[in-house]
Amino acid sequence: MDCRNLSHSTTEIPSDVRPKYEAITALTDAFCKRHLNEEYAEMCRRLTVALAQKQPTPLVRGRAEVWACGIVRTIGWANMLDDPEQSPYMKLIAIDPEFGVAESTDQAKSMAIRRMFGIGRLNVNWTLPSRLGDNPLVWKVEVNGMLVDIRQESRERQETAFQKGLIPYIPADREQPADDQRQKPQDPPIHALEGDLFGTLFGFHKKVMVLLRAANLPDDKLGVVSERIDHLLREVTEEIKSTKDLNIQPRLDARYEMVQRLVDELVKLGSIRDQMEQIYSKTPSADIPWNIDLPPKALVELIEAGQVQPCKTIDLGCGTGNYGIYLASLGFDVTGVDISPSALALAEANAKQKGVACRFLVADILGGLPEIAETFEFAYDWSLLHHVFPLDRKRHASRY
Repeated sequence: MDCRNLSHSTTEIPSDVRPKYEAITALTDAFCKRHLNEEYAEMCRRLTVALAQKQPTPLVRGRAEVWACGIVRTIGWANMLDDPEQSPYMKLIAIDPEFGVAESTDQAKSMAIRRMFGIGRLNVNWTLPSRLGDNPLVWKVEVNGMLVDIRQESRERQETAFQKGLIPYIPADREQPADDQRQKPQDPPIHALEGDLFGTLFGFHKKVMVLLRAANLPDDKLGVVSERIDHLLREVTEEIKSTKDLNIQPRLDARYEMVQRLVDELVKLGSIRDQMEQIYSKTPSADIPWNIDLPPKALVELIEAGQVQPCKTIDLGCGTGNYGIYLASLGFDVTGVDISPSALALAEANAKQKGVACRFLVADILGGLPEIAETFEFAYDWSLLHHVFPLDRKRHASRY
């Protein structure tokens, strides 16, 4: 996405969704005017447009207040609104009462939105424009096969990156005058830092190990943290290569804070099983974004074209069973699996209400499904893969 294009277009919002979009936007605008600023309001509008244009749009289900609350929390989370050193600053849990929404409902909605669009902390595409300059991820650009900080590169390379939409502006145009730069304290000479390099790295790893032992994360989340740490240390290595600056303590301190925030978020989330169970047990079905009655267009076209005939079918991550029930109504022999018992209780009630026979089993797709011995002729999932941590996705895809 072009980092310079932070506007939003409402021209492609379907007419039947526009009233909901306008209701949500009115709520987010009013909240941002009271507590945040116009920049937050604009980013919330942009996210609402993205939701309205998604096919099928999840906005048709659920109250406008719940969506508005989830949108504000998502943008606030991405921009570290809950960091006391930021301005404006606001605790995320303080957002919910403003919309009259329960904290568990808002957490579920925000988590669903973040997974829909892959929104993480400091995500470049969802960073407030005024904070782009301070976001280190904005300036990471691949040059000759190597990821570099484009701010350290020549103006010519900066111009090329800007023309490609990879960076929001040309850093060289905003550099301080030479007199101001001379007033800055000089970095310690390299030879004075070489002896401390190993000790600094050891200290970083020691702090991380203490943090992880205290967090007591399950294996899947430890894998996520390990992957992030590896990425952050590669960043530090590339910075050392490009700047020839061995004073890595400030860099490692900044990376440790990123790891700490990630661990805090993972601790709050709990396991995937806990997350899904909390959502399905405490959130009204109409407020779960991916719980859509109508089957996906791609699935309908596949069936109507005759490419898949009625057969033994497994629905991986079936949720409340909507799509499995659709297939069963057409003569498919459907087994639906999901990690949440509450989801399957809703699925069974849903199937009974519609007079359709389906089989539903509680199972973890990442566990290899030992509960199921038979084979299937057709297997599918919808809105499932993005709920699986990136570290586990290849393992999941290779199994089925």
